[in-house]
Amino acid sequence: MLTTIQNNRLSVTVRALGAELQSVKLDGTERLWQGDASVWEDRSPVLFPFVGCIKNGIYTYQGKEYPATSHGFAAATVFSLVDQTETSLTYRIVSTEETKRIYPFDFIFDVTYSLDENKLTQ
Repeated sequence: MLTTIQNNRLSVTVRALGAELQSVKLDGTERLWQGDASVWEDRSPVLFPFVGCIKNGIYTYQGKEYPATSHGFAAATVFSLVDQTETSLTYRIVSTEETKRIYPFDFIFDVTYSLDENKLTQ
């Protein structure tokens, strides 16, 4: 699912999968990499709960081992759109039993995109 917000200068489109930016247009000109499968197909992935790789793909917390994929799981998770105005969007994921098999913590993770004239804030 794609959702677009805009003001008189900016238009921003975000998809629920990964709360990932899909388009950022300033004065009608695209400013975001549009993906190319031969180079890198993503556009602007949200990285959570890890940035980068964990050595050997496993980490230990309180004596228990957990698998860890590069850059975490948020980019492959469908976020819920929990708040929307004309110029802002807030997406959310929350911990589940499935996420706790990888990341053993309760969490609420929000990603908010807001437009302020010619600026996009996150």
